[in-house]
Amino acid sequence: SSMLLGYNPLLLTSLFAMIAFDRLPAKNDPRLPVLLLQATFVTCGITFWGFNRSPAQVGLILLICVTLDCLLHYLLRRKTLLVPISGLITGLGLSVLTNFSHGLWLAAIPPFFATASKYVFTVNGRHIYNPGLFGVIAALVLSDGMITPAPISGAGRVSRPFLSPPPR
Repeated sequence: SSMLLGYNPLLLTSLFAMIAFDRLPAKNDPRLPVLLLQATFVTCGITFWGFNRSPAQVGLILLICVTLDCLLHYLLRRKTLLVPISGLITGLGLSVLTNFSHGLWLAAIPPFFATASKYVFTVNGRHIYNPGLFGVIAALVLSDGMITPAPISGAGRVSRPFLSPPPR
């Protein structure tokens, strides 16, 4: 009956068997709670705290980071698919740290530098510093003011309860 529907389950199974993933994340991967915390922070920032980002802008930066991470991994490291947790973490950070009000295409610059740096500046196949920070600094230095640090308007309201002395 499945052949009548136009697909062959054996072919589908063999296609999935040909796809090789490079290390699926373990349940205790320390990047998973970081990813969850960052996703929660960005979501709350956009929804409640007045961050000047739309979900589409965050999605674009995430798409760029994840696509570049997977592509560069495939081309420069192994011919396997990558579960791009690191790309998601980098993208979430960049989505709230940089401001690109002169054009949406500028949103691609920090993710490009951040992700490319993970594959260029390495020791024993591992990046030696925070790639998101590299992407921010490279974009700020090379963009001639077209990319700036993001003004996070809600940050004061978020941090005030943690940094202010208790009321008397």
